[in-house]
Amino acid sequence: MSTTSENPLPTLAPEQQQAIAEIELREFRRRERLLRHARSYPGKRWVTFAFLILALWVAGKSVEFPYHIVACALIVLNFTLLHVHIHGINRRLDALLMLREAEVEQKQMVH
Repeated sequence: MSTTSENPLPTLAPEQQQAIAEIELREFRRRERLLRHARSYPGKRWVTFAFLILALWVAGKSVEFPYHIVACALIVLNFTLLHVHIHGINRRLDALLMLREAEVEQKQMVH
């Protein structure tokens, strides 16, 4: 009994090899697209910035002058902490995705 596993790909017809290559390429592109979507959100900075400007504008219109600076400082502090928290969650999700990828690759190498 031979314990080595031979690659059956060279024994396939060229059309079959092409079909397998297209399937693998399609799967690779889908996975790359999903990873790109999972790791980034281009609107996150603009959405946060727009809400910050809106909150500062509302505070400027509704708060009396001596407390205007304090209200703006609290709003900026709140949005800064919120952005730091969101960034931390995104980094954690990226790390989990990378760990999951490594686990899947390791399982594929074993089998």
